[in-house]
Amino acid sequence: MSLRKVLQASTVTAAAMLLIPTLFLAGCGGGNSTSNTVAVTITPTTATLSASQTMSFAASVTNTSNTAVTWLVNGVQGGNATYGTITASGTYTAPSTVTTTVTETITATSQADTTKSATASVTLTPNATASSQYVTVSPTFVTLPAGGQETFAASVNSAPVTVTWKISCKATSSADCGTIDASGVYTAPLAPPTGGTVTVTATSTNNSANPGFATISIQYSNGSLTGQYAFAFSGENGSVPVAAVGSISVDGTGSITGGAEDIANGGVTSTTITGGTYHLGTDGRGTATVKTSTGSSTWQFIVESHNRLFAVTSDTTSGTMVGTLDLQDPTQFSAAAITGSYALLLTSPITSTTGSAVAQIGAVTANGAGTFPSGRQDVNTAGGPQPSLAVTGTYVAPSATTGGGTLTLSSSFGAQTFTYYMVNGTTLKLLEQSAVRASSGQLAKQVAGPFTVANVKGKFATAILGSTTSSPGSFGAQFALDGAGAVTGTIDSNLNGNLLDDVAVTGTYSVSDATTGRTVVTMTGGGKTYSFVVYPADNQNLYIEETDTLIAAGTAYAQQTFVVDVASLGGNFATRLSGISFVNGGGFDAGSGQLILNGGSALTGTLDLNLNNSPAPNTAVTGSYLVEPTSGRVTIHALTAPGLFSDASMVLYPIDQKHFLLVETDSTRVLTALAEGQF
Repeated sequence: MSLRKVLQASTVTAAAMLLIPTLFLAGCGGGNSTSNTVAVTITPTTATLSASQTMSFAASVTNTSNTAVTWLVNGVQGGNATYGTITASGTYTAPSTVTTTVTETITATSQADTTKSATASVTLTPNATASSQYVTVSPTFVTLPAGGQETFAASVNSAPVTVTWKISCKATSSADCGTIDASGVYTAPLAPPTGGTVTVTATSTNNSANPGFATISIQYSNGSLTGQYAFAFSGENGSVPVAAVGSISVDGTGSITGGAEDIANGGVTSTTITGGTYHLGTDGRGTATVKTSTGSSTWQFIVESHNRLFAVTSDTTSGTMVGTLDLQDPTQFSAAAITGSYALLLTSPITSTTGSAVAQIGAVTANGAGTFPSGRQDVNTAGGPQPSLAVTGTYVAPSATTGGGTLTLSSSFGAQTFTYYMVNGTTLKLLEQSAVRASSGQLAKQVAGPFTVANVKGKFATAILGSTTSSPGSFGAQFALDGAGAVTGTIDSNLNGNLLDDVAVTGTYSVSDATTGRTVVTMTGGGKTYSFVVYPADNQNLYIEETDTLIAAGTAYAQQTFVVDVASLGGNFATRLSGISFVNGGGFDAGSGQLILNGGSALTGTLDLNLNNSPAPNTAVTGSYLVEPTSGRVTIHALTAPGLFSDASMVLYPIDQKHFLLVETDSTRVLTALAEGQF
């Protein structure tokens, strides 16, 4: 069937802002995507020549079987006598006469997609200041799996030469480019860097020749997953809320080596992960069979990076669950690492039965010695909101092997016991030990206080899923807190298929507790008033809970400013989605996978879906996306095969150029999604 999504970029103009990752996911099964955006790289990117000297350029074209390019000099195919000429194989020859220093541009344009190209600069000098010789790097182009190795050699006129090796890529951290040693042995990173390519530079140590270059294309592989990951899933199993947290270890070669899991499904059970296998395709989608002491389950997953994955259960016994895996740091598995102020976020899965819905947010202080001496929380249930409750608690030291432990929180809401698994000292994944709820969430290190309206401010985007006492609902918004108590923004509300789209809201906010940052927010628009509580969380984000009709909580992400247009939204995105469907018999729908925005208007991708406990892996998605030029609102129309996901309209809220949120805005289902850029 079709999937149609509407996305909202900002209340500003399309040329002014917005951010966040999201979008549709790649189906698993280890299949490889064939719809990646064509990309061109060129080596070298700079050169200095004098009259009649030559230089060989190499072009790499990825994500298409047609790797041919057209070579141009200053926009002229093949060049000319004035600019210099270039052959079909990329050999450039400088003009026979060079009287002044000038710079020429070499362009390699993909013949498969003529909108994709790469450029290099050639400086022509009248003096022979540059050597006529160049280091030759062999091989000049290679494709490597994540974690793979390649040995490069350097020569001048076929004779070995001593060089200094250097690598570079578009990543913000040099570690994301991989490593190369003094002998030219290159080791790829555990996930592709931004752009998917790495440039190798060989510079002769005696400066007898100009530097030489090679290009490496990095692909996802089983090696992208190595170490141990804390995971958290939530969803529905036969109309019963279900959730799970745990730790799973993988070896980088396709084997699951151990771990632990706690499952809430009408009560909490603990199991040991005894083994299993996984396979990861070159597009970052994969599948895993997880064996435990009580049985086995199948996961479909999508890798955002070595540190983070989205996954969905895809067997008929585990229920329909979707979640996130984060790389753990075992060096921080100690009680002493749990210290300072933490923001709390908990929800019980929103299923086709709504009586167990719970939303719970707050902030607590940990002393590093097993106690939460103080804190505050807000709880919203079918019985109504319970605001600003004082909280204390305790925690035991985590397991040295899995990072798992238990903690308690006590307030007038009751004494709650949780299983936790540490990601590190800044994040703990939680699961409530309850026979009547399946609440799960996390503790995340809070930004520093004390808090006032002056420092609880900024632009935010949120997409939260919940329910009233009788029906599912979602709330999406982009809003600004001005630092002086005023709120402005736009919202998209979906209560049981009843829609309010693109509604302008205004309101007020005030900080009621300076220590925890508890803040009360109201928004009014479209003839309705919405009430919320927020607490500052990590990375300038907020945890947000609705306290009126809808029982829902989630994250309000701090938005970054960037130009929102079809080009800036382009890329490959890993995503997760979940919600309640009103078609195909209804029930809880979830998925993970890959969505590709081509930087123009086309949308493609692959989703691994589980529709009300009916797995539908490798679901192809096609469609288009549009950015409205005045409002910056982004709309998507996406299609899948009939009988699977139906037509869906969604709003996209950018967080930054690698993250965004989605909220469905039609009567087919109530659904939200989070997407994160892959590379």
